[in-house]
Amino acid sequence: FGLLIAVGLFLVFAGRRLFRPFLAVVGGLVGGTAGYYVYGQVAAIEAFKAATTASPYVVHIVCAVLAAIGAAVCLFAWKVGVFAAAGYGGFWLSHFALATYVQMTGYLVPSWVDLIVTCVCIIVPCCLAIKFDRPIIAVSSSLIGSGLVITGVEYFARTGFLKHIIETVTIVRASTTPQAMGAAAAQLVDKAAANHTWIAMAAAFVVLTVFGVIYQLKFIKRDDYGSAE
Repeated sequence: FGLLIAVGLFLVFAGRRLFRPFLAVVGGLVGGTAGYYVYGQVAAIEAFKAATTASPYVVHIVCAVLAAIGAAVCLFAWKVGVFAAAGYGGFWLSHFALATYVQMTGYLVPSWVDLIVTCVCIIVPCCLAIKFDRPIIAVSSSLIGSGLVITGVEYFARTGFLKHIIETVTIVRASTTPQAMGAAAAQLVDKAAANHTWIAMAAAFVVLTVFGVIYQLKFIKRDDYGSAE
């Protein structure tokens, strides 16, 4: 987790300068995240639970292989990596925005709204990356890097910040009635309100992201952009 903080700070302040290593990190994150997400969806199926005896270590190994493949693809096919970075940055942003919305309003959004917002946050940066790849890389690397830093800090501080985000997204996608959503939202808000450090972690995430974007756009020159041009 200390490594997460170090890699995160590298992405926040040097994502554009060390372009290809950044894309390799993003590819690894995309591959690993996709593997765990697919497993989580499949593992929820009762027939799969009854039919499989796979060890959790096998799942970790498979996800590690997917992460390595993703890193290799983004490293050598850098244009694919740019789109992956843009989309993954939007993916992080959508989850953070959803959890913050619940905390500030006390209301959960329907799952279809969550799906639309997530898709927009992924698709729009990918489209912008076609024309504005350098600014998008700065924003995306700062977002992803800040997320990794917060993840590392969370391991030591135990503020509940990441747990709140995960619980919010999980409940939104599982709740089917307004009554269930209302009860779940109230529970989430109460938990977060009881832990004031959640606000500090959210503020730190925003400040670190903004500072990283400003630093990269202002101090990293165009010729430091390590693309294959």
